[in-house]
This record gives sequence, structure tokens and C-alpha cells, in this order.
Amino acid sequence: MNNSYYLLEYINKEKIGLDTFTFRFSRPKKFKFIPGQYTRIKLLNQNLPSYFFTLSSSPLDNTLTITTKIKHSSPFKQALLSLKTGNKVNFENAQGEFILDQKISTQVFLSGGIGITPFYSMLTYAYQTKLTNKLLLFASFSKESEIIFYNKLTQIAKERNNIEVIYTVSRGLNTNKWKGEVGRVSKQLLKKHIKNLKVQKYMLVGPSSMVIELEKVVAKMGVNDENIQIETFLGY
Repeated sequence: MNNSYYLLEYINKEKIGLDTFTFRFSRPKKFKFIPGQYTRIKLLNQNLPSYFFTLSSSPLDNTLTITTKIKHSSPFKQALLSLKTGNKVNFENAQGEFILDQKISTQVFLSGGIGITPFYSMLTYAYQTKLTNKLLLFASFSKESEIIFYNKLTQIAKERNNIEVIYTVSRGLNTNKWKGEVGRVSKQLLKKHIKNLKVQKYMLVGPSSMVIELEKVVAKMGVNDENIQIETFLGY
């Protein structure tokens, strides 16, 4: 086997939102990664292509996790959903430059839907290591039922003064229950929670159409291109 691959055991899965699952795998000590990186996964004994997934776990966790939506999905995701405990899966070495930069004092994370996964890894790691950098997450979801990681991330924000987490729902709202923000991520929403809009770094991730829209919002706020980092999530 190529040295860039690890043969990992599938442990279990957990449904964490509407059509959204976290899959857990064994983690060899040699598997290293930086919060925000991704890996390529190949299912064994399946005549299917390999696919890239962001690692939603923290580098300090004992297991590796990926989190993805499975709705009208590909044969790959159906096979992923059918994995049995103990099944072996190929994981490639972690890669990617969309990562937590501990040298930057203030960072704003903007995510849409499943795009929250790299930020979940980053914020979990920041909490575990007691990182003092100022980190603000704006997580946008279409519906309340699609929200993921809410309890864990809001608890982290309560325990760490340097971390702020803002969830917003753009449609399908049950006004009797939802106490968070409403609508898409906008300049008005950002101004409500950020004292200085020209912070050192904005990181944007989500569906391509949303990322394009968010990039325009941030640019109109006067943020320089070099302070904006984007990544898009493609469905399959």
C-alpha cells in the first residue's frame, strides 16, 4: 500500500442533524493533521471513486471523524452509510491550507450548512488547547432541523471569552423555538457582533453560491483580498 494511505477501522456513525451524519474511525498515532485540513477516503471492495472529506475531529481526539450530508446522495455515500463496525477504509494523509492560523490574533469564520465542519475542528482544538486568539463563528443554516454542532459549540463559547459562536437560520423558521439570529449572514449581522470589521482574517466556506455571496459582503466592508480565505464544499 502507498505510504500516504492508512488502513483504518470504521467504528460507528451518529445522526447529528437532518440527513447529516458523523462517521467515526480508528486513528493511528502516525496520522497527524492541522484543524481545517481534509483527507481523501477510499472504500475497500467497492468499485467506487475516492472522495475528499474535511476532518471534523480535533487533532487531539483519539479517533478521526468526518461529517457529511446524505440526501439524494451518490453510491459512495450510500456505501458509507452501510459500513459495518470493523470494516476497513483507506484514509490518505491530511492536506489543505484552509487551516487554523494560531499566529493571527483575531479571525472570523463564516460558514454555510455543512461548511461548518472545518470550523468545528478548529474551535474544538482551540478549546482543548486553551488558545487565547479571538475567534468568531457565524454559522448559517437554511432550517433549524439542519443545524449541527450547536450544543457543543455554544458550550465552548460560554466557557471561553475569546470564542463567540453565532448561529443564524434563513428560512423554515419556527419562531416559537428559535432564539438565535434570523436571515443570511450580512454586513448588518457582522456589524452587530464585530467591533472592528477589518479584522485580520476572514475564512469563508460553504456551497459555492453562498461563498461567492459572502465574499462580496466581506469585500464591500473594506476587507482586503489577502485577508479573505475561501473554500467551497461540493455535494455528491
